[in-house]
Amino acid sequence: MKVVEFKDVYKFFGNTVALDGVSFSMPQGLSLLLGSNGSGKSTAINIMAGLIRQDRGYVKVLGEDPRDVNREGRRVGFLIEKYWFYDFLTGYDHLMLAAKILGLSEPEIHVKKVLKVVQLSEYAHKAVGTYSKGTLQKLAIAHALLGDPELIVLDEPFANLDVETSASLMNLINELVREGRSVLVSTHVLSHFKELRAGHAVLLHKGKVMCEVELGNIMRVLEKTVVVRGEPLEAIYRALKLAGFRCFTVEDKVLVKVSHHEELQEIIKALKGIKVVDVRSGVLEIEDLLNLLVDEDEINSRGS
Repeated sequence: MKVVEFKDVYKFFGNTVALDGVSFSMPQGLSLLLGSNGSGKSTAINIMAGLIRQDRGYVKVLGEDPRDVNREGRRVGFLIEKYWFYDFLTGYDHLMLAAKILGLSEPEIHVKKVLKVVQLSEYAHKAVGTYSKGTLQKLAIAHALLGDPELIVLDEPFANLDVETSASLMNLINELVREGRSVLVSTHVLSHFKELRAGHAVLLHKGKVMCEVELGNIMRVLEKTVVVRGEPLEAIYRALKLAGFRCFTVEDKVLVKVSHHEELQEIIKALKGIKVVDVRSGVLEIEDLLNLLVDEDEINSRGS
């Protein structure tokens, strides 16, 4: 079963086209909705959550209309980009209130479970107004996990999290998938997922689907692209082309295609005498991925 389906979906905000004929489907397991800011990711998430309606097209979540999917029990949990909490209530109070509204039996057990899962137990009885941005993000994730939903949708879940907490969240996502649940993550950051090979990915750009592929294909591109920064950029580009590398300039960097890690040393050698600030692999941004797609069919498939 497809956990999420969009077919020819349009969404307009005045004269702005947020989603422009978007079609994709996401299978069970881990899926990523990738795109830079303004790509339409959050609009798609809000439609999935039933917070807004598409103007045209067809959307199903777990085979149902988004407004109906949680009508008979919590099948889907959401972390939306813009959430809010009452400053004077504790994190525990918020989750207890949510658990009771959801009609969960033994709500206290559910609340203690999710607090432990997101490592928030020590802050549970402190007022939310005293929380840092990272702690608020943990509370919002805990809310999404209440009731053991079969699908968890997380919009930019790594926002405001430090490196250690981000790693813990990545471990949690992997554990949820191993348990047989489906997780959809909307993000503009690829680096958290560079160790993964299993999963599905959809890349949005300016409200359109650029590609829909297996996550492993994107990660292989990530591994085989070196990012070089320095100045003058044109000199870096010419030196690498002269050395036989396939490369192109994107904004403030040169992207270099390699077939093995040993070529990093060859790149550094080719740039001798040029001011180089940084040479790294596996650090592509979403915009870089888009440029690779334009360059040629790097990811094997540009559609589903």
